Amino acid sequence: MYALRDAYAPRLLTLQPRPEGLAVVACNDTGEAWSGEAVAERRHVDGRVLARAALTLSVPARSTCTVQLPEQVTTPEDRACEVLVAGTGDGLRAHWWFAEDRDAALGPAELSTSVSAVEGGYRVEVTAGSLVKDLVLLADKVSPDAEVDVQLVTLLPGEGTAFTVTTSASLDPEALTAPRVLRSANQLITRSR
Repeated sequence: MYALRDAYAPRLLTLQPRPEGLAVVACNDTGEAWSGEAVAERRHVDGRVLARAALTLSVPARSTCTVQLPEQVTTPEDRACEVLVAGTGDGLRAHWWFAEDRDAALGPAELSTSVSAVEGGYRVEVTAGSLVKDLVLLADKVSPDAEVDVQLVTLLPGEGTAFTVTTSASLDPEALTAPRVLRSANQLITRSR
């Protein structure tokens, strides 16, 4: 549901294969033209930038724009240890994983968390100390009526995000950050090895 909602956002950035190689495709479903700068980086799972390309986006209203990426950004040295990240200054981002999850060299998710009560629920702030793929907060494991505003968040080392949990229940803040509740693809990959 969350991924589908994100796919229907007014503006979307994706990485897609083309006959010439990988390309950034910017989708603009608004009535106004969209232009700006974007950056594509091939990164190691430890966060190091291995290759970088600056891109210019110019997307007419209700249209798309395709920008072919240079080979140095799209050709990994070690497929299991690298990810391609493309992003814009206004926060849109797309990822291309060179290896399937089961073959990726993701280590355990290193997370720093804090939980605070807010009107109508809780705010869970998370900072990643490592690359964390597809972070989710399964709040309904803590309270059946709990709902979260965002899911499937990928964080580079040092990045953070916040989840807003809406619930009528009084919850133990530590329960919202327990390993069975705050989950990521890293846990699944590490466990399967």
